[in-house]
Amino acid sequence: MMECLLTMLRQSEVGRHSGGSMDSKIIAGRIGSFPAFATVTNLSSGDITQIIGATTGLVKTLGKYALVGGLASIGIGAILLAILMGGMAPADKPTIPIGCTPNFIRTKKRSFWGIVLDDELEFETEGNSLKVPFERISAFRIGILKRFTLHDAEISLVDGSNFKNVTLVSPKELQVATLAGVQKIPFNLYPDSEKKYGQAYYLDDVVFQSPTITEAEQLRDRLQRALDQNADAITKLIGPDVLKQFFNVSSI
Repeated sequence: MMECLLTMLRQSEVGRHSGGSMDSKIIAGRIGSFPAFATVTNLSSGDITQIIGATTGLVKTLGKYALVGGLASIGIGAILLAILMGGMAPADKPTIPIGCTPNFIRTKKRSFWGIVLDDELEFETEGNSLKVPFERISAFRIGILKRFTLHDAEISLVDGSNFKNVTLVSPKELQVATLAGVQKIPFNLYPDSEKKYGQAYYLDDVVFQSPTITEAEQLRDRLQRALDQNADAITKLIGPDVLKQFFNVSSI
């Protein structure tokens, strides 16, 4: 099971790297009115999956600051996102949870790399109402059924759980940080589908494809340089305590 190490951070609890090259200090809390995700990672020696998770959490935080008016955070977030994308390729099978990495996303008229800014997905299945953080979701798609022109939603979790023909409750649309800015992915319900067919169907395709890591060491080096060059600007935007909760700053 590939469980992401990202957890909700608390501003008053600054994590510290515990010494080993792959150790991470887990923290919980919020940034302003937004929940946010972090794990303290040693950039120079940490596991590449941890580094991708921590960088993704940092980009999500910068993206959330942009949503409330911190437009200066967009440029730095775009730099980090571009570096992540440069060391990845879309994978045939899920390799990293959706909430812990950029994903290659396809809709009816778009295909792009992006990081989901939403924290969890709420859905209903067979009378059960479930809320699952994106850090536990390994695959998500809305696709055409073989015998119909309708689209159904399917969700898979990192432990192998699978839920088909689900009704998406919240959010009604996803917000995704991309190089072109924050894009929205609406879940357009087929009119009266639940009344007509007894379950929810949707109008458009949506497919999330997690990446495979193609250049692990080069990716680590590029992230190291980008964080070195932008550490002061990031600190001014989100504060030193927040940055410390994603990376062991002595390794930057």
